[in-house]
Amino acid sequence: MPMPPAPTPSGQPPLTQAPIPLIQTKKKKWLLPITVCVVVLIGAGTVFAVPTLRTFVFEKIVTIKDSSSVPSDDTDTPVTTTTATTTPDGKEISISLTVPSTIKKGSGMQIHWSVNNIPAGSSIGFFVVRNLPREEWSKHFGVTGALALKAENVDGSTRGVFNWNGQSVGCAPTDFPMFCKGVEPGEYLIKAVIYNQADAPLVIGFPPQNYRGPTIIADAQSAPFIVTGPYNLDSLKNNLTGAAVNKVQKTLVAYAFAGTHLEQYVKMRGDVSGPDANGIYCATFDLLPPVSGTLTSCGPNLYDPNAIIVSGDVQFAGDTLSYADAEKAAHKVSDPPYTSRVKFDHQPSMQEAGYTGAGYSDYLTGFYEWSKEYPDATTYLSTGVTNWVYRADGRYWLFIIFEIKAGGQENGPDRFADNVLVKVGNSSEACVVKTVGYHEALNVDIFKDTVRCP
Repeated sequence: MPMPPAPTPSGQPPLTQAPIPLIQTKKKKWLLPITVCVVVLIGAGTVFAVPTLRTFVFEKIVTIKDSSSVPSDDTDTPVTTTTATTTPDGKEISISLTVPSTIKKGSGMQIHWSVNNIPAGSSIGFFVVRNLPREEWSKHFGVTGALALKAENVDGSTRGVFNWNGQSVGCAPTDFPMFCKGVEPGEYLIKAVIYNQADAPLVIGFPPQNYRGPTIIADAQSAPFIVTGPYNLDSLKNNLTGAAVNKVQKTLVAYAFAGTHLEQYVKMRGDVSGPDANGIYCATFDLLPPVSGTLTSCGPNLYDPNAIIVSGDVQFAGDTLSYADAEKAAHKVSDPPYTSRVKFDHQPSMQEAGYTGAGYSDYLTGFYEWSKEYPDATTYLSTGVTNWVYRADGRYWLFIIFEIKAGGQENGPDRFADNVLVKVGNSSEACVVKTVGYHEALNVDIFKDTVRCP
């Protein structure tokens, strides 16, 4: 059976954002732990939701700017930067930005800005980005992006103050522009971008066909500022747990997807420890039946699964049937009612099915015609695991086995597709509990309900 379709990160659609230019920064390595990721700028003006999006709080949009009341904590000495740009027609445009050098996580900040010689019909948008090369942004947890959903109209020479709550950026996880919370500690920049369009949209879900975004006239970036405070370690915990779960799955050699809930066999002991001098955190996990042992996952607080190292051994718990043997026992009772209704127990070759090509001018076309004449000749049993669980509370396995008549051209009443619930004990004893159509509800919660043989 094919695996369920792989979801997009967090099951979320991509987000299109107004273009912003690259930041000007020296490339450097960051080992500082940073947590919880919702949206990450990738490439020129495209944002994607990342796998830990579920940890964020989404806010319904009533204005184009997130004006939730968050006290400003920008008490450090503010720093001003001024950037001049010469347009193709020779006009010099200047943008000045003044921001504090430090704010506390969850506190607001004021962005003082001024512009000169801006063409009529323009608008200015503000973004918060990490003070890192763009290719490193996606490794860090925490939100970055537009500070409003729509740019503010400007022309000529003017100045203003943008009040940012320090927590939220524009996002579109459900194709509806909104704000996502989750700014994490780290070093950031404010980017100001002038567009050649009034009311330039800064956040769009799925853009309409042939959509052409606004063009950048000029841009500037602030001096770096630091967001201080504690890190949200929820996403790190998920990553460390996921690494331990992956090692368990490799030992089980089991079919698994999100609905298998392999995490139930991995229990974190206490809390995450760290960071050490290299920014590394660790978590220790006790393994639960059908497996046993202790695993330790260690890694930086970055979205980089390859950076997590898992140590320790995974074994099957004592007197517990292995996954492979349990699945074999399940098939011994689920397959027999179906094997006599097909020609093969595997997908046959054309020759194996009895086709020789004799009497047909074209070998492949002839096989199609031959199959219509002998519609049952190439049928075979397609069977496998739809889902499974080990129930430590009763010391038994439960398998949902799919049984499908595949191949051939038969469309008669004997074409079947079923799901069969099988219970398997640790001594390989097995029974069929229930059979339903493949697309019908089983009406049994294999993870919670007590299941008995008929």
